[in-house]
Amino acid sequence: MPKHCPPLPIDFTSGMHPTPRSLNTGDLLFPRCPGFPEAAGTASGNLLESLSGREREMPLRDFLGPALTLQLVSGGDAQLLERLAARPADAAVAERREDRDERGAFAPERVALLLAILRLEFADLFDEWFDMSVDRFLDHPLAQVLLQALNGDLSSGFFIGHCALVLREEDGHHSDDPDAPLWVIEANATSFSRYGVTAHPYHIDGDGADGSGHHRSWLGQRAARGDAVWRARPPALDEGGNAALARRIREAIVPAARRYLGRSYSFFDSPRFADDARLYCSEFVYRVLDDVRTGLPPHELPADTGDCRRWGWMRDHNPPGSPIGNAIAAALADPRLRDYLFPPAHDPAHHPLGRNFFIFTVQMLWRSANLLRLNRPLGKEYDAP
Repeated sequence: MPKHCPPLPIDFTSGMHPTPRSLNTGDLLFPRCPGFPEAAGTASGNLLESLSGREREMPLRDFLGPALTLQLVSGGDAQLLERLAARPADAAVAERREDRDERGAFAPERVALLLAILRLEFADLFDEWFDMSVDRFLDHPLAQVLLQALNGDLSSGFFIGHCALVLREEDGHHSDDPDAPLWVIEANATSFSRYGVTAHPYHIDGDGADGSGHHRSWLGQRAARGDAVWRARPPALDEGGNAALARRIREAIVPAARRYLGRSYSFFDSPRFADDARLYCSEFVYRVLDDVRTGLPPHELPADTGDCRRWGWMRDHNPPGSPIGNAIAAALADPRLRDYLFPPAHDPAHHPLGRNFFIFTVQMLWRSANLLRLNRPLGKEYDAP
């Protein structure tokens, strides 16, 4: 018999978690532990430290080998990314560990993955990189921006975090009834028991009372981690706006979100932003809202929440002297890179904030000018220390 204990208390008067009745379809939830955000570090973020001195001195062509080099040089980046992304990094490491020195190292596929990503973003600047050493490539401003972005934390002014989407629905359709079932749907790498797009009830009274340590509700699991929950909402869904339009958007959000249930979670492994085959959390939210946008007439379109996914936003919102700030400053100090990242006004790719950034982080989503930020636990912004 399981040992019974009191359920995990959730005090909705504390302001640390949105009340169930305050939530509605289309609301965005941003959980994190106040003062201790989730780390964004990945295997790629520690790539430089994992390579041996011999490997770091090798030309990229030699390190990658003829097959990977040929695929990259021939422009097969998208196919290469698809193949590499399907193989877990740990498996690639294990396959070649016996051939490495005593420290072990990442397989060439992991460096090829970085190269493929960078080539897709910077095709015009790519050809010269194959003559670089591995060490010089990983010290290149663009590679450093990528690595620092993947390995950032709150103290450096940049971190990845997490977000999820609320659905209030009954029988698979949006419901305006404030007592209708409330779900949280998310693409999550730490989701209960598996990776992927999953949905769970927002809150269940007495969740965790069986003493098993398992929680059936999204909020129960998050509260058990010590997380508070920030909340935002697209302005088109604001209660003081066009109620009929808000309802149409909410009715569209439910099937748009649920069609991705079971899709794989993966971070930064596709040549296409918001590729619907594999999605990370903020990509999933963007994908759903953008799907809804494409199904509405132009005069009803809700505002784009991806407005901060720009190099100019990264330049302006990361502290000088921080690792990511230094990496961006070094990239922008290179005239060729700067001109590419910020095309002139006559260029069709021109935008006041430059080209799109590699990653759409939760921080970018939270800071969108096209979101209403409704709940701030402890009076803090989601991305504040």
